[in-house]
Amino acid sequence: MILTKEEKLKYVKAYKEGQTIPTPEGFESRRAFKNSLLNWVKRYNKEGEKGLDRKRPSARRRIPTVEEKLAIVLRIQNGERNIDVARETGFSQGAISSWCRNSSILAANQVEYSLKEGKAMPDTEAKKPEQTQEEKKTPEEKIRELEAENMQLKAENAVLKKSIALKVMKKRQQRRQG
Repeated sequence: MILTKEEKLKYVKAYKEGQTIPTPEGFESRRAFKNSLLNWVKRYNKEGEKGLDRKRPSARRRIPTVEEKLAIVLRIQNGERNIDVARETGFSQGAISSWCRNSSILAANQVEYSLKEGKAMPDTEAKKPEQTQEEKKTPEEKIRELEAENMQLKAENAVLKKSIALKVMKKRQQRRQG
């Protein structure tokens, strides 16, 4: 149910005064109303009456880059709480959990692939045009790109190592229990 700012303010003030508030019509349950009311009170305490304005959905949802996802996964795997990272970055807890799960699955699949095949991935031959973009870059640009790539590879390596360690720990725990 959608209430006006004035209606929300009335309920918030009644709540702050300790009054018993009946559930307005249109809410599916008392619990749903109570959760909404507590949310309004929290926003009111933090932002004042402005916090009770309807939140307009943004025109564009921000799409994270691969580097952002990787950095967030690393933070979670290094022990930061999902909710803290979500609040700081603006991405939902569910999305962050999904990224962590997917990075673990990808790492696990890569390890299983290597073990199954018993050999490395085959190298591909790169075709060389007469003058590539690489040849046009200055040495400083090349160094910056290589440093960025190196940092990304180190981060990915750390994710893979952590994922493998977690998988090994999980298997050990399963063996102990079963």
